[in-house]
Amino acid sequence: MGDTTAAAARWYQQEKLSVKSGPADYLPTELEFLSYLLADQVADTSGTLVRVRQECRFMDELLLPWAPVFCVTGEKASRIELWWHVLDALSSLLNLERSRIGQLTGTQPNLADI
Repeated sequence: MGDTTAAAARWYQQEKLSVKSGPADYLPTELEFLSYLLADQVADTSGTLVRVRQECRFMDELLLPWAPVFCVTGEKASRIELWWHVLDALSSLLNLERSRIGQLTGTQPNLADI
C-alpha cells in the first residue's frame, strides 16, 4: 500500500467508513468522501466549521497535490471531447470548494492555482 493509499484509508477509518473495492486513493472514492464531508456539513450545522476544516485538510493532503495536474494533463492528452468536459468540471469543482472554504474559514486549501 502506497503512502497516499494509506493516508486515504486513515481518513475513511476515522469516519468509520471503508472502501469496498479499489484503492482508497482512487479519484472517485476521494470525491465520494468529499461529498460525505459536504453532506455532513449540511446535516449538522453545529459542527460545520470543524467539518469545513477537515475538508480543507483532506483536499490539501490528498486531492490538491495531484488532481489539478491530472485535469490539465488529461485535457491536453485526451482526444475525446467528453473527457475535456469531465476534467473541466472536476477542475471547476475543486476551485469552487477552495473558494467556499476560504469564505467560511478565512483560509483556503494550499495550492494557489487549480
